[in-house]
Amino acid sequence: MYLFENQNAHILYVGKANRLRSRVRSYFTGSPGPKEQIIRRDCIAIRFIVVRSELEALLLEMTLIGRLQPPLNAVLKNERARVYIDIDKGLAHPTIKLTRRMPEEKQHVRFGPFPSTTAARHVLSVIRKLFPYYTKKHDARRSCLFCHLGLCPGPTDSVNITLYKTTIRHIQLFLQGRIDKVVRELEHDMQEASKKEDFERALSLKQTINHIAFVTQPVIEPDLYVQDPLLLDRQRAHGLSSLQKLLKLPSIPKRIEAYDMSHLQGTDAVGSLVVVTNGAPDSQSYRRFKIKLGGENNDLAMIAEVMSRRLKHTEWPFPDLFVIDGGSAQRESAERIIRQSGVQTAVIGLAKREEVIVTAYGTIKLPREDNALQLLQMLRDEAHRFARSYHHQLRKKHLLGA
Repeated sequence: MYLFENQNAHILYVGKANRLRSRVRSYFTGSPGPKEQIIRRDCIAIRFIVVRSELEALLLEMTLIGRLQPPLNAVLKNERARVYIDIDKGLAHPTIKLTRRMPEEKQHVRFGPFPSTTAARHVLSVIRKLFPYYTKKHDARRSCLFCHLGLCPGPTDSVNITLYKTTIRHIQLFLQGRIDKVVRELEHDMQEASKKEDFERALSLKQTINHIAFVTQPVIEPDLYVQDPLLLDRQRAHGLSSLQKLLKLPSIPKRIEAYDMSHLQGTDAVGSLVVVTNGAPDSQSYRRFKIKLGGENNDLAMIAEVMSRRLKHTEWPFPDLFVIDGGSAQRESAERIIRQSGVQTAVIGLAKREEVIVTAYGTIKLPREDNALQLLQMLRDEAHRFARSYHHQLRKKHLLGA
């Protein structure tokens, strides 16, 4: 996120960018439009806030625009352009939808304005996969298409209204960026369901918790970013320092490499290598490997192949820590190849099911909010995403070729 500030410390404009340098430079080069002219004339300082995901950026942008009312954000200049997420809690079965007007009724809860309809729809698409909700009055007995897709709670006669209103409350918390509170409540409900031997509900809640972790991990509440724009940098530094102490590394791990394998029953198998440098993703150092095993459905052999090929690239900087997606067997497969090459760098695994750190000396279970664990999860998830994207490319190529 970046914020242009004038001499009175008032925010002129709020925006977001993946490449901050090039985006900010664009306001000061070339022929200026009306917005650029004002920025060039009045801006004396540029503040920035680093976040970890597109979802965080959207929620923070919404919060800042609504709170700071920056005059150059077009969404505020044009009343018709303003897009809000509206929760109508006055209905027996509350609905959620987009609106361009300010609801006056007290039972309406509004979030926004969002910078665009696309941004608001993206946020809702993430939420609806986690918490199915109604967008309009629903038939009491018949299912709709969205019910079959798992995006709608179902016919109103079959819906537990108390649980549905809890879902609406969780969506409100989600839109406020209070993801940790949502997860804590879900975990409590899951434990209560298990005590009552309602294992089907407990499993459903567990799946929701895992899905939240996958699509949002880690998400920081927007207000915390507002209070401390350098929060992410501090958390990264703390995570690296914690890893050094936890794993008894000789120094803070400046470069960490993570590996993941992706395949379908051994076909189109690929491996990925992703890197964080000083706690931040270093995408220029990412690498991908097309497995040469010839269709074998053997994760351990795939890991060994990828590690062998990586270690041949002595021109690539060596890491201070290797992270393998998997448990003891996967970690040991990678470590065996690494030690055979004479490299003594520490190797750990991160097991998805229990989110435990697997070391040569046993397993370590950290709290979900621990910065070291969040750093490793981010790295592992990024390796998984990078491997899957390459695997899908190969699958698509083969299918089209067939």
